[in-house]
Amino acid sequence: MHSVYETFTHWLFQHVYWAAFFTFLIAFLESLIIIGTIIPGSITMTAVGIMMGAGVINIPLSLCLAIAGAFIGDGLSYFIGYRFRDTLPSKWPFRLVPKLIQKGKAYFAEHGGKSVFIGRFVGAIRAMVPVVAGMMHMKPWHYFPISFCSAILWAIVYLIPGFLIGFASEALPPGLATHVILYVLGFLVLIWLIYWAIKEFSILFGRMIDKFLDRCWNKLYFNRRWHWLTRLIQNAQDPGHHGQFVMTVMFIVSAALFITLSVQVIFQHGLTSLNAPILHIMRGLRDVGVQKFMIFISILGDEQTLLPAILFTSIVLWFKRYRHAAIHLFMVTFIGCLIAWLMKEGIPSARPSGIAFIKATGSYPSGHTVLAVLCFGYVAWLVGHSRPSFKKVSYWIASAMIALLFLSRLYLCDHWFTDVIGSLFLGLTVVFGGIISYKRFQGRNFTPKTLLLPFLLFFALFAAINMIRNFHSLYRHTQLVWQDSQLSQTQWWKTRTIIIGRYSKTALNRNEDFLNLQWAGKLDTIIRDLHAHNWVVFVRKKTLENQNTPHQLLQFDLMPNLYESRLPSSVLVNNHMQPSLVLRLWKSDVTLSPSNTPLWVGSITYNERPKHILQKNKAADMQDMLKGLLPSLESDYRWKIINNSLLIIEPKNLDTPT
Repeated sequence: MHSVYETFTHWLFQHVYWAAFFTFLIAFLESLIIIGTIIPGSITMTAVGIMMGAGVINIPLSLCLAIAGAFIGDGLSYFIGYRFRDTLPSKWPFRLVPKLIQKGKAYFAEHGGKSVFIGRFVGAIRAMVPVVAGMMHMKPWHYFPISFCSAILWAIVYLIPGFLIGFASEALPPGLATHVILYVLGFLVLIWLIYWAIKEFSILFGRMIDKFLDRCWNKLYFNRRWHWLTRLIQNAQDPGHHGQFVMTVMFIVSAALFITLSVQVIFQHGLTSLNAPILHIMRGLRDVGVQKFMIFISILGDEQTLLPAILFTSIVLWFKRYRHAAIHLFMVTFIGCLIAWLMKEGIPSARPSGIAFIKATGSYPSGHTVLAVLCFGYVAWLVGHSRPSFKKVSYWIASAMIALLFLSRLYLCDHWFTDVIGSLFLGLTVVFGGIISYKRFQGRNFTPKTLLLPFLLFFALFAAINMIRNFHSLYRHTQLVWQDSQLSQTQWWKTRTIIIGRYSKTALNRNEDFLNLQWAGKLDTIIRDLHAHNWVVFVRKKTLENQNTPHQLLQFDLMPNLYESRLPSSVLVNNHMQPSLVLRLWKSDVTLSPSNTPLWVGSITYNERPKHILQKNKAADMQDMLKGLLPSLESDYRWKIINNSLLIIEPKNLDTPT
C-alpha cells in the first residue's frame, strides 16, 4: 500500500493536469444529482485536501477547480430539474428515489432560496436541492449567485481538514508521512462506514424502541393501577401520545447515570481512574493559541454570561405574555444550578493542581458544563418545539457549544474528566424534567425569533462584557505551573538510587523513553559544549532541506515524549555515530544546593527510521552513550554511572565531593 501511494503521488507530481482533473471530477460528481448522495464528500474532499497540504497538487489551481466542479455540478443538476420538471420523477433513476425528491421539495418549500446555500451542507439532500430548485422554476439570476457562493464556502470547508493534515505531515520523514496519511484516509473511511452503519441501525432500532415504548405507554394508560402516572406526565396537546413516556425514561436513565458517577467520585473508583491520564494528555497538548481559544469558549459558558442572559430573556418572554416558556426557562436554569451548588458543597472533590490559580470551590460537578447543558440545551429544545423544522439545526448548534465547553474545562485543566461527565448527566436530567413539565400544560405558541432574538442579544452583550473584564486574568490563572524543589548536590552525586523519575511519557500518558541521563548545569552551556563535539540542535525538516543536509533529520515523534507534561527543552542529534544518537533534555524543576545549579533529565536513544507510526524509541546502550558524549565531557565535566543504567554529569567547578 505504501509503494502504491508513493507511485501515485509521484505520478501526480509529473502529471499536474491530471491531478487538477481529478480534483475537478471529485467536486463535480459530489455535487451531481443522485451520484452526490452516494459519494462520501467528507472523505474524497479530505483526500484532495491532504494532497494539497502535502504539496502533491497545486493549491490555488486545485481550490479553483474544486469550486468550479461544485458549481458546474450544481448547475447541471439545476438545468436537468428546470428542463424536465414534469417528467423527471417518473424517469430512471429518479423513480427509484421518490422519498429523496420529496424530502428535497419539502426542504426547498420551507427555506426557499436559502436552501440552495444551506442544503449543500446537509447530508443526503445536498445533491437534490439544485434539481428541486430547477423543478420549482427558481429564476437563474437568483439561483446561480447563491450557488456560486455556496460552492466557494463548501470547497474551503471540506478541504481545510485534509489540508491541515497534509501540511502537518510535511514535518514527518517521507516514509512515516506516507503511513500517517494512509492511516488518516483509512480512518476517515472507517468513520464514514461506522457512521453509515450506526445511522441505518439507529433508524431500524429506533422504530423497534418506539413501538415497544408505545405498547408500554398504552398498557399504563389503560391500566387502572398506573393510569395516575400517565395522567401526571401526559402531553396536554396530545394526551394519548407516548412522547412524554420516552422523556420520562430518558430522565430516569440520565439521573441514574449521574447518581452512579457521583458515588464513584465519592469513593474514587470506576471512571475516576481516567482523571489523571486525561489531565496529563491535556497538559501535554497545551498551546498558547488553543489556550486563548478555550478561554474564549469558557467565557461563553461562564455564569456571568449565561445566568443574566437567561434571566433577562425570561423577563422579556414574561412581559410578552409567553409566561409558560419564561417560567420553565428560568426554573430549569435555577434548579440545575442549585443542584450543582449543593453537590459541590456536599461532595469533597479537590480540583486538579498544576495551574496558576486553583479555585477554592469543589470540583464536582463542573458549573460551566451544567450551565451550558441547561441553557443551550433547553433553549434549543424550545426553539425546536416551537418550529419543528428548526429542530435539527438548533440541536446541532447546542451540541457543538456544549461539546466545546466540555472540552474547554478539560483543556484548561480546571476540572477532572468525571466532573464534566457528571455535569452532562445532571444537566440532561434537569432538561428532560423541564421538557416533561413544559408539555404537561399548554402554553402560548411562539416563533423561534421571539426566543432567540432576546437570548442571543443578551448572550452577546454579557459575553462581551465578561470577555473584556476577565479574559486576561483567566489567561494568567490557567497558565501551567510546576513545583520547584531543591536537592543537595552531595546527596544527588553520592546516591545509588534514582531520586528523580525514570521515564518520559507520550501524550497518552504511556511510559516511553527510559530516562538514562541527569545533567547539572546551565542549558545554554550544555548545548554549546555538545555542539562543539558533533552534536547539532534539531531543526525542522524544511530548514534541513534548504541546507541540503537531510542526514541531520531527526526522525519525527508522532506522539512527542513528555516529562511532567512538558516537551523537551532541547533536542540534539549526533550523526557521527552509527546509528546516530538523539539526546532529549527536559527541565526537572530541581535545583542543586547550595550552588542553585539547575538539573536536567534526559534520554539518549538511537535515531532509527520508524517502521510504523507507533514504534517506540530504543534506548542507547551505555557504551554508545559514553562514546557519543565523552568528547564533550573530558575537559569541563565529571561523570559517573549508577546501576549501569543511569549516567549523571556535573561541571567540575561545582566541587562536589566524590
